[in-house]
Amino acid sequence: MKTFLRAFWPACLFVVVIAVLAGTGYIAVTTNISTAGDWRTHAQANAQRPAGHPAKIRDTTVQALATAKRQAIATQRQHGIGLLRVPSQHIELTIFGTMTNTTLSLGVARYFPSRTMGDGNNVYAAHNLAAANLLLTRTAHLQHGAAITQTDFVHTYHYRVVYNRVVKATEVAVLKQTKEDRLTLIRCEGDVGTNFRRVIIARKTAVTPYVATPAAPHRLTQRLAPLVPVLLTPWFNLAVLLCFSGLLYLGSRRYRQLQEEHHENL
Repeated sequence: MKTFLRAFWPACLFVVVIAVLAGTGYIAVTTNISTAGDWRTHAQANAQRPAGHPAKIRDTTVQALATAKRQAIATQRQHGIGLLRVPSQHIELTIFGTMTNTTLSLGVARYFPSRTMGDGNNVYAAHNLAAANLLLTRTAHLQHGAAITQTDFVHTYHYRVVYNRVVKATEVAVLKQTKEDRLTLIRCEGDVGTNFRRVIIARKTAVTPYVATPAAPHRLTQRLAPLVPVLLTPWFNLAVLLCFSGLLYLGSRRYRQLQEEHHENL
């Protein structure tokens, strides 16, 4: 065993390093982005900016999430309009004023840009990646009466959950404008291509002045997120395979050499 480790320790170390990088990268991609930063000072201006033409929305993938993470800070500065919090599920997400595949991958996106925050039916959507604990995934556990807040950094709007169900994608009545002030959260439910949506509706209960609270800082894993698209490229995978093969070849030569030395010493 000692001879094997002496010969193949570079290959073993290489495997450990790649495994740590892959694990850290996956955690980075499947962790919500930090809501800290100076983007909050642009929120009021972003909310008034025209949304432009709707983007074609596609099902998300790990690679798509990783690509979005590379643009997180810039996207928050350009499109961030507020903050959504679901305290019971430890959810804190950026609210984006424009709906694109990138904004749906980074937080919740405003479905109807013409609707003012806090008035009528504010509808927000987010991507959902099966088996990944991010964005609105944990809303499946929301109970009736659970608190939700949204803020534009001037006022904080408080809501209580009154509806949490899975519906067919064709059931669009929940998107309609209402006289009642409410918050509607939507995400896909199921695997890629699913025709089902989870819908959470919360009724507004109060409006209070915004009180600044410290946001979670950018973690090390989030700082590594921009590296993930590189890890997923065919060229990187080929380079890893070639390096590992080379280390195995050198290790096997070293192993034979050590065995020969051992036999000579007997």
